[in-house]
Amino acid sequence: MTFGRAAIPAVVGGLLFTALLWWAGASSDALHLPGSADLLGGEAAADLQRWLTPWAYDPPQPSAYASGGDGARYLDLFHTAMQIRFGAVFVVFTVGALFLVRWLPPVAGRVPAALLALWAWGLVSAMLAVTVSAPWQIASYGHGSYRFLPNLAGSTAGGREVAAVVGLVVAAATVLLGRATTKGAGPPAPPGGPGPRRAPRGHGRDGGDRAVAAGAVVPAGSRRDPDGALRRRFPLRAG
Repeated sequence: MTFGRAAIPAVVGGLLFTALLWWAGASSDALHLPGSADLLGGEAAADLQRWLTPWAYDPPQPSAYASGGDGARYLDLFHTAMQIRFGAVFVVFTVGALFLVRWLPPVAGRVPAALLALWAWGLVSAMLAVTVSAPWQIASYGHGSYRFLPNLAGSTAGGREVAAVVGLVVAAATVLLGRATTKGAGPPAPPGGPGPRRAPRGHGRDGGDRAVAAGAVVPAGSRRDPDGALRRRFPLRAG
C-alpha cells in the first residue's frame, strides 16, 4: 500500500480519536447534575469523573479561577494545555497510524494484527499527549514548581481508561477503512523490476531446427575423401 492510500484511514482515524476524546471530556459535566450520583451510584460516578477529567476542556473547579487578574491567566493557561493535548493526540496518532497501515495493511490474514497494533498505538498516543501537555496544566494550578515531578507522574497516569475504550473503537474503524482502501490497490510490483522478455515460442523452435539441420550437414560433408576430390579436380598428366 502506498503512503497516499494509507493516509486516508490514518487521518480519518486521528480525527475520530480526537473527536471522541473531546466528547468524552465534555460529558464529564453531566456528572455534576443533580441526581447523577443517585442514578449511577456514588462510587461509579466518582470513577467516571476521575476517568473523564483528564480530557475535559474546562477545569474541574472553574470557580477556583477568578474572573479577572491572575485567575483569568491561569484559566487561559489551562485551556492552552488542553489545546496542546488534543493537538498532540491527533498528530501522534495520525503519524503512527500512517506507518502502521503502510507496513501492516489490513488485508486477509493481517486484520487481527493490524487491529491490535492500532489499538496499542492509540494508548501510546494518549499517554504521550497527556505527558506533553502536563507542564502547562500543572502551571495553571498556580504551583507549577511545587512537587513538579509527583504532579507530572500523577497527570500522565490519568485518562488511560477512556483512551483504551476509545482507542479500540477507532482502531476498528481505521481497519475497516483501510480494508476498503486496499481493495482498490493492485498487486505490488516485483522488487527487481520487470524480468527479461521471453522470445516467442515459434521463433525459438525455428532457430533450433536450423541449428539441428546445420549440425547434420556439416558432418556429412566432412566424411568425403579430400584426396579423391583433389585428383578429380586436378588430374595428373602421364609422362
